[in-house]
Amino acid sequence: MDDPTFDTDEKRGALISKIMSDQYELIAQYQKDPICCVNLYGEITELYKKGLLELPPGVIKIWIDSGYGKMVSRRQGNLNPRIPSIPEQHDLGPHGIYYHVTFYDLQASNHLTMLPNTTAFVNSELGEAFDSQMCEFLIVNCGNIRPHIYFLDFVSRMWNKDRVDRGAFLDEFATRYYPAYSDEMSRNINDYFDAIIQYGLADDERAWGAILSFYNS
Repeated sequence: MDDPTFDTDEKRGALISKIMSDQYELIAQYQKDPICCVNLYGEITELYKKGLLELPPGVIKIWIDSGYGKMVSRRQGNLNPRIPSIPEQHDLGPHGIYYHVTFYDLQASNHLTMLPNTTAFVNSELGEAFDSQMCEFLIVNCGNIRPHIYFLDFVSRMWNKDRVDRGAFLDEFATRYYPAYSDEMSRNINDYFDAIIQYGLADDERAWGAILSFYNS
């Protein structure tokens, strides 16, 4: 946006493709058949979907969620096209996922609390992604570990077993981590999701009221 030389998607796509090709060729000078990946993130997702990016063969395409667990492109300020972050059926792999259990974007951050979207929501989003063969590589952004053990455990189960029975998972999680108060903790976790407010029209646009008030003030 700051360089008028690249004022079209075609020009931006050509430039980014050339940069990635140069990077790949540099690595290939030292490592035969290198295993590389590229993050299809933000504007890159849209350029790729338009067919304006050329990637070296065999590069793992990493598809990234909105920041809140929805497999669509992330918002950039007030620009929120929500391009589906999932490959077309004809788009051969390898494909991977970069998934946010926590996200810090200065608008509705959940880096100090659990993901505001439910395990049923994550089950559906990641389940669809795995069904689309996006299972070559998984990156999970969690920031700090301790506040996000619940969803880290849940995503780990999905990675190993595909879809997870969320009720059974909650009971097992509460029993394992809080054996003396497992029933109470199960209720508390369910109450947490019930307390989240919907601040936008999309199903992933949810946040704690206190966090939302802070960032809107």
